[in-house]
Amino acid sequence: MNRGQKMKECLRILIGIIAVVIFVIPATRLYKFNKELNNAKKDNVLSEQLVEHWYKNFYTIIAFIVVGMILALLFSFLS
Repeated sequence: MNRGQKMKECLRILIGIIAVVIFVIPATRLYKFNKELNNAKKDNVLSEQLVEHWYKNFYTIIAFIVVGMILALLFSFLS
């Protein structure tokens, strides 16, 4: 294995790890929001702040997903 192949393999592994982390971040945010929503439903209080908080984070979650998909495509091209 020459140096170029080693660098390509290291880059592929690094991009794979970053893509997985970027996919995990929105999943944890969605899980947290779902938990807050269920607690609000139990208390019969669905606050406007909770809904506003969700919409503020929605674009961040979409951005994470898009960047993760781009990294996953890059990962597949390096394979």
